[in-house]
Amino acid sequence: MDISKLNVWDSSSHLKTDQDIALYLETCIEEAGDDSVFMTKAFDKAEHARKTNAQAKA
Repeated sequence: MDISKLNVWDSSSHLKTDQDIALYLETCIEEAGDDSVFMTKAFDKAEHARKTNAQAKA
């Protein structure tokens, strides 16, 4: 399989509401265990989603 043809997955593009973000972070916490890098990326995605959503509302 040629990975150059795969689309990049950006979970933040699917987080449209505060509830979506909260559920995403809750799931990430359950899955992360002791993985602080995973949670850092999850918080970054959540922040990106919040900023994007705020810009869309403005």
